[in-house]
Amino acid sequence: MKKHFYLFALLFIAASTVKATVLTVSNDSKKPASYTSINSAMSAAKNGDTLFVLGTNTSYGNVAVKKHLTLIGQGHHPVNVNVSATTVDYIDFYTDSVTIIGFYVNQNINYNSKVKASNIDIERCYVTYSISINDSSANWLIADNFIFDLSGPSSSAVGSVLILNNVFFRYSVNGFVGNVSIKNNLFLNTSSLSYLTNATISNNIFYGTAAVSSTIDKSSFKNNITLKTPGSGASAVDSIPNGTNTGSGNFISKDPSFLKIDPNNRYDEFSVNNDYHLKSSSVGHNAGTDGTDVGPFGGSKPLNSYGGDPALPLITEFDIVNDVVPQGGTLNFTIKAKKQQ
Repeated sequence: MKKHFYLFALLFIAASTVKATVLTVSNDSKKPASYTSINSAMSAAKNGDTLFVLGTNTSYGNVAVKKHLTLIGQGHHPVNVNVSATTVDYIDFYTDSVTIIGFYVNQNINYNSKVKASNIDIERCYVTYSISINDSSANWLIADNFIFDLSGPSSSAVGSVLILNNVFFRYSVNGFVGNVSIKNNLFLNTSSLSYLTNATISNNIFYGTAAVSSTIDKSSFKNNITLKTPGSGASAVDSIPNGTNTGSGNFISKDPSFLKIDPNNRYDEFSVNNDYHLKSSSVGHNAGTDGTDVGPFGGSKPLNSYGGDPALPLITEFDIVNDVVPQGGTLNFTIKAKKQQ
């Protein structure tokens, strides 16, 4: 008797974990798990535990993280068969050392929180509004996400914020005083970067947005592609570095030559029907500061999926060998799985 399950191997690995525990969460009675809400699972969890949150058709609501936890969803637009998005409304951090992977966030992350949270990792999420980082926070990694807006405290420094391989689809990055690295992102028809000082800005593609801003100071622009008006030629707001900024190797007013762009929808915020990989003839192909492609598919955290599926092994077949098992007998089964990037 052969069964096909689209479950992550993490659920099976949990039983062999020595210290940390994996707690499963589902608010759909047809997809039973250990807990029916994220908040009840977090109450039961200990520092260092992981919550695996199944995708359903219902939002899990507001999430206030007060322990050092890893929360893993099934993606914001999962590509796997028969898997729904894992959706929440708000995520607030009230502690350090939290990892969030594979969620659709209806509102904001860190919204209205007064906590100076550090060691935060946000990956493979779709954030409909803003991610906010408060002053004196440190060691944030924001990678492989789709983000409306990302803002810092503006008036004071943060410590080591890495903004890597994201797609910004409305506003962009603003309000950081030093210690922020903005690399291999795709800015699609957004507003320009703003209120940045001593930032490192490299290997990004600014497509349909102004790369030049009078509110960016003493920052470094390297190996970026700029094109404010696709299909219409050069623009003055493409010309980086400007003002007190420095840099080199930028491709000014150059079309990035994506593999597929609908000319009738080139000004869309984002379209899954477009392929934003670079052609081999692109000026940005293998032209980043690290020798990989400029944009979100190069660099150290290349964007692997538009769906936010977590990089966990995926079980595709669970085959029960002996249908009938006597009392005290042994159930034999085989498992097939595939690697996910």
